[in-house]
Amino acid sequence: GSGTSLTNTVMGANSGENLTFGFDNVTVGAQSGGQISSGFLNTAVGTSSQTAVNTGTGNTSLGSNSLTSVTSGSSNTAIGFNSAASVTGSRNTYVGTYSGNSSGIDLRSANNHIVLSDGSANPRVIIDDSGDMTLPAGGIRLSNGTDLLSVYEEGEWVPTAGSGATISS
Repeated sequence: GSGTSLTNTVMGANSGENLTFGFDNVTVGAQSGGQISSGFLNTAVGTSSQTAVNTGTGNTSLGSNSLTSVTSGSSNTAIGFNSAASVTGSRNTYVGTYSGNSSGIDLRSANNHIVLSDGSANPRVIIDDSGDMTLPAGGIRLSNGTDLLSVYEEGEWVPTAGSGATISS
C-alpha cells in the first residue's frame, strides 16, 4: 500500500494492495486484506482472507476464504476454511467451515452471534444476540447417554428424563 498507512504487516501476492490510510493491519496470504483502505487493527491470515474489508476494524480471520464478505463490519472473528465467508455484520465469532448461509440457516447480516460448525459447514451450536442457544442438529445428551433435551420434528425443545435423570426449571 501507499499513502499514510502506518505499521501494517503485509505478506503475499496482492495482500493488502489497497492499504492507503489504514494502520496496524496484518495480512498474510495471497489476496488477503486486498481491499483494506482505511480499516485498522484487522488481522487476515490465509489466502483470500478478508478480501472485501475496506473500512472495517478489529476483524480477525484465520483460514483461507474466511470473512470474505465483510466490508465495513467490525470486531468479527472467523477461524477455519471458508469460515464466515458470507457474513457482513459485526461482533460475530465463527469457528468451523460454516459460511453464514447454508443448511437452511441464513446469518449473513446478523450481529453479535457465536457459531460453532463442523467440517461439512453444518452449524452445530448458534448463540444469538440475545444469548439464546440453538442446537440445529439435535438435543443435549450427558456422557452416560441420558438425553436431557430432544427435538420435535417442528424444532421445539422437549425436556426428557431417562435413566434416573430429572428436569427442573
